[in-house]
Amino acid sequence: KMLIFEQSDARTDFSALIEALDTATLPDLEILAVIDGTDLPAIGALPVRPCNWRDAAELKPQGATPDDPVLLFTTSGTTSAPKLVLHSQKSLVLHAVNCAPAYAFNAPDARYLAVLPFCGVFGLNPTLAAIAGGAQIYLNTVFDLECAITTAKTAAITHFFGSDDMFRMMWKADRAAFDHARLCGFATFTPGLKSTLHQMAADGLPLCGLYGASEVNAIFAMQPVTLPIGARLEGGGRTASREQTDVRVRNTDTGALCPVGETGLLEIKASTNFTGYFRNPEATAKTIDAEGYFRSGDIGYLNADGTFTYLARGGDFIRLSGFLTDPREIEEVIQSIEGVTRAQVVGVTWDGKTRPVAFVTIKSASSPTEETILASTKDQLAHYKVPVFVKILDEFPTVESANGLKIRKGHLRDMATGILTERNT
Repeated sequence: KMLIFEQSDARTDFSALIEALDTATLPDLEILAVIDGTDLPAIGALPVRPCNWRDAAELKPQGATPDDPVLLFTTSGTTSAPKLVLHSQKSLVLHAVNCAPAYAFNAPDARYLAVLPFCGVFGLNPTLAAIAGGAQIYLNTVFDLECAITTAKTAAITHFFGSDDMFRMMWKADRAAFDHARLCGFATFTPGLKSTLHQMAADGLPLCGLYGASEVNAIFAMQPVTLPIGARLEGGGRTASREQTDVRVRNTDTGALCPVGETGLLEIKASTNFTGYFRNPEATAKTIDAEGYFRSGDIGYLNADGTFTYLARGGDFIRLSGFLTDPREIEEVIQSIEGVTRAQVVGVTWDGKTRPVAFVTIKSASSPTEETILASTKDQLAHYKVPVFVKILDEFPTVESANGLKIRKGHLRDMATGILTERNT
């Protein structure tokens, strides 16, 4: 019915984006509202009105129920077409209530630094958990390194959630920002930081790997801070909902449920799961099974202590010579080569087989060539893991999400297929 936008956003021209919309595909949209301006001219056929928060009337009780829809999140679209993820009041509130004690947001002196946008689960869910736990919240409207460090030091922040690169930047700039840190939950968005994060944790930073998705909420699970560093930095962990949640793993070949330690696809049933995809019953039926489990499409395995380990998005794993292979194994070898800054490996089908292809960024023109990088991998990898070719890029293709920039693996796969086709014609 109504679309609310910010006119003065420094990075995005929302007026131009809205004007480019085909309103014929949006029959329910009736009016636009701007939160930081006076009356604006209509955009297309849609009138624009300013939001006047000061004179807003108190909303009367609406007879809402816990199962009523309250919010839509968008999937990032890095591995498939973006979808709208529908959550109910119950799923959001219950998740926050569960997270408060699970992550000690209810400690008397807990203080949380909120730097991620609330339009995504990674920004909203920890903030709601802090509210549920009664923690003090220090809000930075955007992530600015200097501002974040100043806030962390002056407010003695105890709880941080963000990307791996956010922690790397803050740690490199001023370690004192984490003098009072008890929990630093991070998501892996940036390739090539594994050894850096391990050293940061060894030096005392309480980094813990996470698992989350728009469909199950962010900070759905976190690795216990008491684990050895290697295990602690993996994705996954112990769920915030504890007994209200069931995580199982299904074998990708046989369809059977996997025992502890066997890698497969993660399936999740929880009272905090999403309701379904908005106006997309086909995608909903494909993703939620008859028992109510969310088929995440993510790869992982169960641990004997009741936790689970998340390895990668299912679309990122590659089956090579019959073996389900984590592309990070190949990427880490390539990134160890002098002059290589980052690597991304994807699988493409060629001559009836799935073959790995590597894309890399390098330090300078004097760094190794595609040929020398490929030759180096042959000495360190099993033959079926050696890339069929290496392609040097200036930068990786990315997509902006509410949680930061994400590398577009699907686009890299298309690029790899195109290059192979061109080389073989």
